[in-house]
Amino acid sequence: MKTSAWTRVVLTAMALTVAEPHTESHSPAEYYDPNPILYRPDHGPPPQSGKYLFPLPNHKGLSGTHGEPRHNHFHFGLDIPTGVWGVPVLAAADGYVHRVRTWHDGYGRALFIRHPDGFSTVYGHLEAYMPAVEKRMVAKQKADRQFCQDLFFAPGEFPVKQGQIIGWAGSTGGSSGPHLHYEIRDPSERPLNALHYHKTDVVDFVPPFFTRIGLTPLDAQSRVFGKFETWHAVPVFDGGQYHCYEILEVKGRVGVLFAAFDRVYGTPNLLGVYKATLWLDEQIVYAYQIERFTFDDSRYVMHHLDYPTLVKEDVFLQKAFVEPGNRMPIYTRLVNNGKIELKDTAVHRLRLVVEDVHGNQTVWNGRIKQSTTAETIIYGTGEGVAPSYTLRRNVAVIRHALPPPDAPVVVEYSDGSKKSFRPAYTEGPYAYTLVAPETHKLPVRAQSAGWAEAMEFYIAAAVVPGRETSFQPKGYEKHFRAHFSGTSFFDTTFVEFRSQTPVHPDACSPIYSLGDATIALFRPVSVRLFPDRNVERFQAGQIQLMELRYDGTLNRFSTNTTGATVAKRMGRFCLIGDRTPPTLSPQNFTDGATLAPGAQKLTFVAKDDVAEVNPYAVHCYLDGAWVVGEYYDYTGLLIHRFESPPPPGKHVFSVALVDYAGNAVKKDFTFFVEK
Repeated sequence: MKTSAWTRVVLTAMALTVAEPHTESHSPAEYYDPNPILYRPDHGPPPQSGKYLFPLPNHKGLSGTHGEPRHNHFHFGLDIPTGVWGVPVLAAADGYVHRVRTWHDGYGRALFIRHPDGFSTVYGHLEAYMPAVEKRMVAKQKADRQFCQDLFFAPGEFPVKQGQIIGWAGSTGGSSGPHLHYEIRDPSERPLNALHYHKTDVVDFVPPFFTRIGLTPLDAQSRVFGKFETWHAVPVFDGGQYHCYEILEVKGRVGVLFAAFDRVYGTPNLLGVYKATLWLDEQIVYAYQIERFTFDDSRYVMHHLDYPTLVKEDVFLQKAFVEPGNRMPIYTRLVNNGKIELKDTAVHRLRLVVEDVHGNQTVWNGRIKQSTTAETIIYGTGEGVAPSYTLRRNVAVIRHALPPPDAPVVVEYSDGSKKSFRPAYTEGPYAYTLVAPETHKLPVRAQSAGWAEAMEFYIAAAVVPGRETSFQPKGYEKHFRAHFSGTSFFDTTFVEFRSQTPVHPDACSPIYSLGDATIALFRPVSVRLFPDRNVERFQAGQIQLMELRYDGTLNRFSTNTTGATVAKRMGRFCLIGDRTPPTLSPQNFTDGATLAPGAQKLTFVAKDDVAEVNPYAVHCYLDGAWVVGEYYDYTGLLIHRFESPPPPGKHVFSVALVDYAGNAVKKDFTFFVEK
């Protein structure tokens, strides 16, 4: 998450008090729902104050909180920054080490302690474990000649006492800086909001703050300020609260969006908020509270957030409403799932309150009314602008020239039927016609008076939750296949398909667009492409299916047993050949150098631009003997830790790497140890 100079000014000026809401209401009583939906998440018993010791007594800032939205998951537990590797980590309570895991991504080196009441604490991204556990792990790694391990222990093997050093903080796995990832889990392995247990350890007198407020139309009949577009703005901070001074004019069903963050004393990081409550006049219509949830729930974050805005702008806009298919168990009160549909022409008040675990609150106030202005359609010749469309909330928004009077847009469907549509609204030189596709028939093309030629739709499939969908687009049956499970999407989704000529010199197929990256996937989709060019240049296995990200980088997803790629995102795909082996360079020493006295490890950076280094095929040798090499694909860091100081003299350290395309490299490095 990113902050701005404006946000920092707001934080400096922010008051610590929150004004009480006005009691005046302009809404008729019959508007209110007398029977709102009440979700009752299992929050469990209240935390026992002082039960757990803070695992880093001298580092009590936070860089991540429980339930904080990330790009593809809700964050679990607390991230506690250390700034350096090697800070001792203490056991939060008595218990025993029941599990340790070393992994090339995720938590990296993680240690799990089981406590007498069945609860667990988790310590991730460690540099090293306590010596006895480290010795057991290294023995297993050497026996298997494999760094990645997952070991479980019996209660009597590694008992620990509260405050005992159980490891040292680092930045292993999917980590971009030294910190400790710390969780408290219940006996069902559900992470809890650990900050409840450490409210006296973490100083927090800073209230949350808003960085953006928005409104979005929720169906083809809805408008925000007369348009079928999401509106958002930076709220004004005034008088200890945030405001939007203009009246928000809407039609139909709309939803409130907001970006809000928190901070704690001692660290600059933007954190997630604990509670959010939306009021419409005097009634709560939406509320959430971040407590415990499962790992399977975590991916609902992409349905909780306005995902297109996240992808396009890297802005974390949360929805103050719940969409179909969102089963995240955090919502505590809902009226009409938080969706707002005004029944009168009065001005209504919106009030959004966000709160952190320590009880600090911040309020945004706004006013909203149903627009009574009739849409005026401007007419023209229908010429001058080539028609195009975008899919937005399962509605095809066609932008075209101003039409002649009484000239509709005629849409032809896959079953041969046709239907006429009038423009929904006009703006400047453009008219906007809204077409809501149906699952049983898809729009094929559209035509209207003045258009030089018909506009083609690329909507190739309707994927409905609970129904598996095999997808082979017409004309590409021998080139492209996709399979959606019944849980691929959160809700019914219309999927576009396009093909374009590749520009990568080693491309072995066209670029195929399957939807786009703004469509959130709940479960991966199986994608398979077949090469049609440059095949003779590459050996079997060297042709890899790659995702072409919008920032110009390539990304490889894993391959299943059928040879298909398990894609975790929609977007652009292309087969690309790779004959180039990974590169490897030393980081904390130079080839042929004499190591500094007391050196404990060798570090390298390994990179591969296309197929990526295979973390299960990393092998290191010290003077010809296999030794443990830790490879972390998030950073490309490769580490070897000496089990004991190397004897004086010359030593040869060898590294063998293989990428997923089968390209291998082996490099020898020499170092000396003084007598």
